[in-house]
Amino acid sequence: MKKFFWLTSIVCLCCFVSIAQQERDSSIQQLILFDGDSLFTDFSYLIKDNSKVILQWQAANITPDSNNSNEYFIIERSEDGKNYETIGAIKKTEDNNQYEVADNSSLTGYNFYRIKCVGKSGRFFYSKSLQINMPGNVAVKFYPNPVDKLLIVETDHNADMQVLNSFGIIKMNARLHQGLQVIDVSTLEPGTYILHIVDNDRKRNILQQLVKK
Repeated sequence: MKKFFWLTSIVCLCCFVSIAQQERDSSIQQLILFDGDSLFTDFSYLIKDNSKVILQWQAANITPDSNNSNEYFIIERSEDGKNYETIGAIKKTEDNNQYEVADNSSLTGYNFYRIKCVGKSGRFFYSKSLQINMPGNVAVKFYPNPVDKLLIVETDHNADMQVLNSFGIIKMNARLHQGLQVIDVSTLEPGTYILHIVDNDRKRNILQQLVKK
C-alpha cells in the first residue's frame, strides 16, 4: 500500500513539473514573438524622389541571443499588412544601434514594413509595422468612393482588378480595358475593402482603399 502511495505521488509530481515547464516555455515563446517594442525604438521612414522609402530604426541591447554578433535584421514588406515577403537583410553590429535601409522598388499604393531581428538560436523579435501610402505616378482613377452600386474606373492601360476584404480574401475580379468602364459592386456587403489593380505590362501594382456603403 505504501509503495502504491509513493508511486502515485511521484507520477503526480512528474505531471506537475511537466505542466509547469510547458507553461514556462509558452511564456518564453510569447515573449520572443511579441516583445519587439523593447528591442526596436524610433522605427520611422523617409520618402525620397517620390518612390524610394528609407527605413530607419534604433536597436536596443535587449536581443534574442546573448551573443550579439550572431544576430541580423530581416526587412519585410507587405501589400495587405498580413502576408510579408523579405526584401533585404543586414547584420547587427555591436558598436552600432542605428540602422537605415532603402527600398528602391516600393509599390504604388499601400506598403507595410516591419523588421525582424533573428538570433543564431532561431529566436526572434518583430518590430511594429509601418504603413506607407505611395501615390507614385498612378494613371488609374475610380469613383465614387464611398460607392453604392456602380464603381466607375478609368485607366490608360489594360489591367486586372481585385476587390479584397479586410481579411485579404478576394471578393471580386474584373478585367479592365483602356478607357472608362462601369463595375457593378452591388453584391459587396457594406464595409472597407482594398482595391488591388495589377498592370503587368507596365509593372504597376496599385492598392487603394474602397468603402462600400
